[in-house]
Amino acid sequence: LTIASGDFLLDRYREIMAEHYFLDAVLLDFTSSHILDYLDNPTGGHPIPDVVYRVGPEIIQGGQETQRVFKIPIPRHDLFPLKKYRVPHSQQHPLTSTITNFGCPFKCDFCIGSVLNFKYRESENVLAELKFIRSIGMREVYFRDFTFGIPRHNTIEICERMVKEKLDLSWICLSRVDTLDEPLLRLMKSAGCHTIQFGVESSSQEILDKYQKRATQEQTRFTFNLCRKYGLKTLAHIILGLPGETEESLMKTVQFVID
Repeated sequence: LTIASGDFLLDRYREIMAEHYFLDAVLLDFTSSHILDYLDNPTGGHPIPDVVYRVGPEIIQGGQETQRVFKIPIPRHDLFPLKKYRVPHSQQHPLTSTITNFGCPFKCDFCIGSVLNFKYRESENVLAELKFIRSIGMREVYFRDFTFGIPRHNTIEICERMVKEKLDLSWICLSRVDTLDEPLLRLMKSAGCHTIQFGVESSSQEILDKYQKRATQEQTRFTFNLCRKYGLKTLAHIILGLPGETEESLMKTVQFVID
């Protein structure tokens, strides 16, 4: 069986499956246990939640389940060739990645995260995976959440446990300038965070508002300054050329990032 997942498939699975007949199924949510139901009976006609699959010429979809909190079996990081993975802003090698949440509650028009049902992972489940990562000799982790830091109480519990249990991990995450405040940044630094990637997108408030970014230049400057205060490195993601962009607004964004 050939089963695929990934951002663009979540949006275009029927088109992709029609175009590539070798594709047996698309997994709409990799945290869902319903993949096991499909593997038990891949040719059955009974719709299975979170999986879109082919039975002859027919494409069957069972919809998506909505759940607020989830947990997953601990991924077997030790089975991957981790020494072959690289990111330019990691501090230690080798590194691996994990998540504390899936999807995104924000609705930025340019991002696939806006159409995913947001849910977060039980803190105990995250900690169990982090301990396993340390047990195999890893010290660098990339948290691949769309927006690290939500929900706040879960992030605080994870970071506090990382400090209390002396996991001694260094890590990277992605977040928003309007999500992380000073107490949380201070705690993240204590827990081993060294770099945060922020979606800055544009310096044009008109463009930010048009695409439902819900952030301002002032928030960006303030949060970047807070990160600098606590010795956290920052990486700004920007988008050049969104519809409505002009040469002037583009160059202002470049200068904003330099500033």
